[in-house]
Amino acid sequence: MEVLPVWDDEQLLWAVPLDDGNAFRLVRIFVQEDKGQWPAHLAQWLARSPTGILWAVANYLESEQHWPAGILPLAEWLCRWIAHGEGSRWERDTEWFAGELPTFSENDRRQWGQTVAVMLQAARSVAQGNLPCAQSLSFWTLVACGLEQWLLPVPAVTERSFSYAQLLRWQQQIRPSTASMSAADRPAPQGTFAVGGPNQNGAMAQLPYDGLAAAVGAALENAESGEVEDASHVAAWLATDPRPSSWLVEALPRLACWRSLDENFQQQLQRAKLAALKEFAYGASHELNNPLANISMRAEALLREETHPERRRKLATILSQAMRAHEMIADLMLFAKPPAPQKKRVPAGQVIRRAVERLLNRAEEQGTQLRLSVPDEPLYVEADEQQLAAAVEAVCVNALEAVASGGLVQVELATCGGPGQPAGWVQIAVRDSGPGVPQGAISHVFDPFFSGREAGRGLGLGLSKCWRIMEQHGGQVSLESSPAGVTVYLRLPLSEPPASRNSGS
Repeated sequence: MEVLPVWDDEQLLWAVPLDDGNAFRLVRIFVQEDKGQWPAHLAQWLARSPTGILWAVANYLESEQHWPAGILPLAEWLCRWIAHGEGSRWERDTEWFAGELPTFSENDRRQWGQTVAVMLQAARSVAQGNLPCAQSLSFWTLVACGLEQWLLPVPAVTERSFSYAQLLRWQQQIRPSTASMSAADRPAPQGTFAVGGPNQNGAMAQLPYDGLAAAVGAALENAESGEVEDASHVAAWLATDPRPSSWLVEALPRLACWRSLDENFQQQLQRAKLAALKEFAYGASHELNNPLANISMRAEALLREETHPERRRKLATILSQAMRAHEMIADLMLFAKPPAPQKKRVPAGQVIRRAVERLLNRAEEQGTQLRLSVPDEPLYVEADEQQLAAAVEAVCVNALEAVASGGLVQVELATCGGPGQPAGWVQIAVRDSGPGVPQGAISHVFDPFFSGREAGRGLGLGLSKCWRIMEQHGGQVSLESSPAGVTVYLRLPLSEPPASRNSGS
């Protein structure tokens, strides 16, 4: 059984128990889930764990000195509280486990399981009610149990705890007869509670304090008077190790720190790799340019004087290959130290159309369909027209090389945005029907001269050049691969059309 402590800035105040099943589920969130999904998964965990939510609310009250607005804001705060070093004190007071906490009996754990089942049943009932923001009212139900039942016998200073006084006040509003604090000592409640999320007008929904307390109290009485619907909570508590443990309070901050360190390390490693590639590219370009220029000049001079057909063919081959190497070095220089983009507001569709038209003959020669889809209404971006066209052309060439012969390359222009957000980006998607990129190679596809030939893809600087141009423009580039082909996404912030800006001024 895990023990969850509540602190203020200086000392341990009180503590509550947590069953082993919920303890492992909490750890699994920090180990397995993407960091960006922590709040959503923590909110789900809190909604199923009355002692967990009581612990989180109490620490929130001690830290912020006011109530959280609901489960999701509480989960977001809890992520920050654990990940930003607040957990460093979690190990400070673990000595109070030694010799202080007993092994908890089967009767204790059975009673805790029954209380949890009642709380969750009441929460479901309140969430199905007719009050505004009913779905988020279950939060207030889960912090409504009698605190005395959950308090563990630790050497704490509960009587001086702000969180304990606040929770007792809320309990008194729900069940006046169960209050352990006298009316004279109890602070007067405020007139309304801010609960849930923003309403249709964007303001926080306000519910009458008495009405909310009455709804929660009625739901608890109904749940206690009836038969418990879900016996799994009792079984979970009975299966919990009766011996108190501190491994959770020691593990959580370390796990959060480990995930942050791993994420930061990967970012720093990527930045260091790119910096090294840029230095290498710049140095190699300078070193190779001079001998290549010498080779091409000599080959061109010999070609002018040569009359024998076979020797002329060989000299022409030398000259063409030297020029090809020179073009590759130019791309390498672009990756290493690109010129500053000369940005202006341009219609993205026209830029893309010109880039695609330059490749139509190549696509026709290899028997590949090269299609373009742009919306009727122009989409404007702030970009260097030539560099943007070069980026699109580089990705299209890469796609044509991957398809090799036959197949399809589709270029699409559209707007995009995040979930629930307006479309604030212009997205250029280049899809091909060639072989996919192996999962382990995706992180290297934007490296200069990375070879994907094992997957049927070419060798060169096309994608790295595109990545560098998009970086210079404040845009984004990403790649998705599947057995059916590869899609490269180029994104730039959407700019207002000229007429819109003029009318606004």
